[in-house]
Amino acid sequence: MKKIRVYCVLNLIFLFSCASPSVPMDGLAQDQDAKQFHSLADKSRIYIYRESAFVASAVKVPISIDNKLVGQSVVSTFFVLDIAPGEHQIGCLATDNSEVNILVKKGEIAYVRNQATGGAFGPGCEIQEVTADVAQPAILKTKRARAKF
Repeated sequence: MKKIRVYCVLNLIFLFSCASPSVPMDGLAQDQDAKQFHSLADKSRIYIYRESAFVASAVKVPISIDNKLVGQSVVSTFFVLDIAPGEHQIGCLATDNSEVNILVKKGEIAYVRNQATGGAFGPGCEIQEVTADVAQPAILKTKRARAKF
């Protein structure tokens, strides 16, 4: 009986590790350019990233900014948004939604971490603003997903 449980657990781990959903990705040149972490003089730049994680790793999480869909995040991806300076609301949509308001000035860069979470009634998500010291090493390990705008 114990061998059957171990076998079932190993099969579940294999199943979830293979079930990596895909999303539209930007090319290698755009990915490498974004990882230089440069800002634009007349705009604000926001990085929204999702690190690798075992919990809810096979879940696509819709990401929005100011109630507009940016795209769906999957494990080890990030978005780069060049937008007008000011206050912006960034959210993730799941069983339990999360959002954060950030204020970015012209020429500044903001970093937002998105995490999928397990929930009692389905996958959830958390989103929070983080510092460059936290975000940049994590983003270097991810790939750039294509934003819808």
